[in-house]
Amino acid sequence: MGNIKLYKPHPKQREIHDALETDIKYCIVSIGRQFGKTLFAENQAAKWGLENKNWKVGWISPTYKQAKKVFKEITKALADCIYVIGVNRGDLVIEFNNGSIIQFYSAEAPLTLLFAMSLLSLNLRHGMKC
Repeated sequence: MGNIKLYKPHPKQREIHDALETDIKYCIVSIGRQFGKTLFAENQAAKWGLENKNWKVGWISPTYKQAKKVFKEITKALADCIYVIGVNRGDLVIEFNNGSIIQFYSAEAPLTLLFAMSLLSLNLRHGMKC
């Protein structure tokens, strides 16, 4: 895969990125204001989508407006990326040529989240890679 420049994380962000590269099962962090949480998570989601085959990366924001804002920021950052093969602005989905997607959800619509989780559960039960 060619090189794609996302961002330069500060040392504490790098620490979390590195932890996510291990085979840990859960990663819980307590982070204050002005840490760069959104920028950190946007870049991690893009990295997972670009580097892993057939992954379904989910982004859940408290409101639809916030989900759409992050969707726009990531699509802008990946605008010239040859590995992005589809951007669905209606469903807030970014599709990569390796079969991976980033899907954006709002916590305002709990039924949508339940549906997404049921698909994940169904895929896991049938041994499919999610």
